Amino acid sequence: MKTRTLLIAILLLSLLGSFNHAAAQGTAFTYQGELSDSGGPINSFYDFTYTLYDSPGPGGNLIGSPNSNSKLNVPVNGGLFTNTLDFGSTAFTGGARWLQI
Repeated sequence: MKTRTLLIAILLLSLLGSFNHAAAQGTAFTYQGELSDSGGPINSFYDFTYTLYDSPGPGGNLIGSPNSNSKLNVPVNGGLFTNTLDFGSTAFTGGARWLQI
């Protein structure tokens, strides 16, 4: 009986110890893209500005500030690039969004 109680106590303690590793998810996300010139991949450094809108075309409203998501000297290798973007906690509230690069 003592062995069973001890095993249950160890099991419960090990489960409780695993819960302290939970963390909230931030607002940043990774964007990966492909850039080409004349149909072929390019290798160079480029400046990108990412702007978020609530609808496509000229009638869309700007969400946040494009200057806060400017990435300078981004390496493009084999046409591929990666950036981490963060438009803040109020940018994605459930409605559709369009990204201009």
